[in-house]
Amino acid sequence: MSWTDKLAGILVKAGSVSLQGIISDGAWSYLSSQDLDSQTDPMRMLEALIDVWGPKLLESKEIQVMMLETLDCTSLEALADKLGVVSKGTPAPILVGKLANISWSWGSTKTCIFCEHFGIADVVDSYVMLAASGDDQDEAVSSVFGRPLDDPFYELHTFQSDIRDRVLNQFIVHGEQKLLLQLPTGGGKTRVALHTAIRYLRAHEGDRVGILWLAYDPLLLSQAAATFQKLWPVLGVGDIEVRRIFDIYRDPIHCSGPVIYFASVQSLTNRFDVATRQHLKESLLITVFDEAHQIVANQAKEIINNLLYHNDELRLLGLTATPGRDYFDDEANVQFRKYFSTNIKIEPPPKVASFGAVDVVADDDRTAITYLQELGVLAQLEHRLLDYGMSDQRGHSVSITQDCYRPAALKKLGEDPSRNRHIVDEVDKLVAQGKKTLVFACSVQHAEDLSFFLRLRGINVGLVLGNNREHRSATINRFRKTQDLHVLINFGVLTTGFDAPEIDAVVISRPTSSLVTYSQMLGRALRGPMNGGHVRNLVVNVSDPIFGKENEAYKKFETYWRDYA
Repeated sequence: MSWTDKLAGILVKAGSVSLQGIISDGAWSYLSSQDLDSQTDPMRMLEALIDVWGPKLLESKEIQVMMLETLDCTSLEALADKLGVVSKGTPAPILVGKLANISWSWGSTKTCIFCEHFGIADVVDSYVMLAASGDDQDEAVSSVFGRPLDDPFYELHTFQSDIRDRVLNQFIVHGEQKLLLQLPTGGGKTRVALHTAIRYLRAHEGDRVGILWLAYDPLLLSQAAATFQKLWPVLGVGDIEVRRIFDIYRDPIHCSGPVIYFASVQSLTNRFDVATRQHLKESLLITVFDEAHQIVANQAKEIINNLLYHNDELRLLGLTATPGRDYFDDEANVQFRKYFSTNIKIEPPPKVASFGAVDVVADDDRTAITYLQELGVLAQLEHRLLDYGMSDQRGHSVSITQDCYRPAALKKLGEDPSRNRHIVDEVDKLVAQGKKTLVFACSVQHAEDLSFFLRLRGINVGLVLGNNREHRSATINRFRKTQDLHVLINFGVLTTGFDAPEIDAVVISRPTSSLVTYSQMLGRALRGPMNGGHVRNLVVNVSDPIFGKENEAYKKFETYWRDYA
C-alpha cells in the first residue's frame, strides 16, 4: 500500500470534525451547496487533498495533530520517546502539541522517525524524488564559449531584427543612454534584448565588457539566463562568465573579463556596497531591466541611477509589454515616460485596401498585437465572459492605487460558492475538450480551494504557488509535456516568466485594477503558431474586465508616448 493510501486511512479516523479544521470556510460553503454526496465523503476529500498537495501536506501542523490524535496513549508515548520528548506523566493533549511543534525538515532524523512510526516512511523518498525531478534552479555555468566572428547566427523574426537594429542605432549612432523596448507578451522581448546586448558588446572597443540583466522576479532571471546559454555559443565571440545573483545564487560580482550578471533587484541591493558599485560603473557596458515599469520603484531606481550617474558609456535598455506604471495614476505614468523618453516598438506596415492596391486604408488602427496575430506570431484570442449572476463586481471595492481589489473583496469572491461552481464547471468543460488550461485564482486560498474542488471531480490539477517552489517546476513540466495534467491553477506566480505554448485556454478568475497585471495574464494565451503555440486560444473572464480585449489593453498607455513616437 502506498503512503498516500495509508495517510488517507490514518486521517479518516480523525473524523469529519477534525477534517473541517483543515478545509477553508469557502470550501465548506461550496461543498454544502453540492447535490452529490460523493463529493463530501471524508475519504474522497482526503484523497483529493493528498493528491493536490502531495508530501507537503504533512508539513501542516493541523495534519500532524490529526495524525497524532489517532494514536492511543501507549503509541503516542512510544513516539515521544523516539523523538526525545519527555512523555511520562504528560497528558495526551499536551504531548500531541509538543510533538506537533517539532520542526519539520524533510530528510531529518526526527521527520523520518515520525513518518516511520505511522508506516509512511516512503513519503520522504517521494518528496526528495519529486523535488529532484522538478528542480527549477539553473545548472551552474562558469563560462560559455562563442563562435568565431565570421560565423554569425541570427534567429530572429524580421520584426524582431528591425527592433534590435533600431535600438543599436539609437545607442551607437545617436548616443542615447536610456531606451525603452516595448513588445507584446509573446513577442520575444527576452530574445531581442539578448541579441541586442550581445551585438552591442561585440561592437564595443574598450575596457568595458560587462552586461547586467536586472529584474525583480527570479523566474524572469532564470528564463533569461537559460536563453543566453543557448544564444551565446552562436552569437558571441570568445568566452564569457555567466554569474547569477538572485534567489539561492550568490556568485561573485567582481570579474576582470567579459561577464553577464543575472541579478535580482533585492539581491543586488543587499550587496551594493561602495566597491561593488564602483566596479560595476567601470565595467558595465549595458544594463537591461526586465519589466521596466517597475524601474521607478525605490530599490531599482537607486541602483540604476547610481550606475548611470556621470557614466556616459553605460547604456540602459528597459523591457516592457505595457509602457506605463498605473492606468489610474497619471503622475506615475508621466514620471515613467520621462525616465526613458524614447520608446522603441513595432510599427505595423501600412495595410492596403486590396491585393495590388497602393492606397493605404485610412482607418488602419492596428496595434503591434494585431500585426503579430496576422503574422501568426501571436494567437488570436476568443474572449468569453463567464456570467454567474453578478454583472459588475467592481462597485466600490476597486482600489485604483493598488495592483488588485482590496483583500476583503477578493476573499469574499473566493468564497462565493456559486462563483466557484461556475468556474469548476467551466474548467471541467475545457478539460473534456482536451484543452490545456491555466487558471488565475483570486488568492492563495482560492487557488487551493479550486484545486481541491476539481480533484473531487476526478480532474488532475497542478497547483503552483509561491510556497511550493521546490515542486513547481515538476508540476509545470508535467503540464507541458504530458497528457495526464490539463489544468494549472496559480496565484501571483505565472503572470511573468512563464512560457507554455501548449496553453489552449486561460481562465481569469482574479479581478484586477492593474492594466499591467491584466495584460500579463492575457499574455499567457498569446503564444502563436510561429512560436510553437496555437492559431486561436480562449480567454474566459470570470468578471466584467475593466480593460477589455488585448488590443484595447495594449493601447491604453499610448497617449503618454505620442510626443516621443
